[in-house]
Amino acid sequence: MPLPLSTLALTVALNACTGATCLEPRTWPAPMRGVDGASLSSPYQPDARIRVPDEAVYIGAQRWALYDAVDAELHLFVEAGEDRIVDRLYWIQFEAYLPSLPNAEYDFHRSDLERRPLGGADFFVRARFGEGDSDEPEPGSDNAMMRAVLAEAGYALPAETINATMKHILDPDDPREELMIIYIEDLEPTGSTMNEIIETRLEGPLWAGLSQGVLDRAQARISVEAGE
Repeated sequence: MPLPLSTLALTVALNACTGATCLEPRTWPAPMRGVDGASLSSPYQPDARIRVPDEAVYIGAQRWALYDAVDAELHLFVEAGEDRIVDRLYWIQFEAYLPSLPNAEYDFHRSDLERRPLGGADFFVRARFGEGDSDEPEPGSDNAMMRAVLAEAGYALPAETINATMKHILDPDDPREELMIIYIEDLEPTGSTMNEIIETRLEGPLWAGLSQGVLDRAQARISVEAGE
């Protein structure tokens, strides 16, 4: 059954919050989504259940006002060995522009990005490579928040990574809310390095194979089902 494209109008502004100092519990105008094992239940925005592999471990969540513009709610699952270096990370994020920015909207759905289905919804997808444990994220970004939650749980990214970013617009006629899922994995098992990818300038068979491979693995390992 397709995901319902209903939206949730938030009627209050959220307090600004960035970085590791925001890891304490907070009260919000709508409840945080719930987690049961390797699945996350969302009763709104959208009404859906998101499942990751059973071996993935849930490590935490955060909700904050991203750049004082977006109500963002982040949840992380990881697969990692005893060294607690991430093999695979599942980053699920719900976003809605705040009422204080009535004209703001997402526009990636108007691009020529590849589209793939996850369950009953179309996601716009893009593969990327690069950021690892030693890279410094932009202060105040959702990447910085993800890394703060990851570090708080005692995990770290590998030296080099590859990822699949997947985004779903809830209502194309009013594109103020999105569901974003980012699948990140260690680049080393692919047998390639960042330098090799950079040398090809993302042209030719190397990046074509790597990018489609990570998108295929993300699509196979993550499912999005309409809520009951």
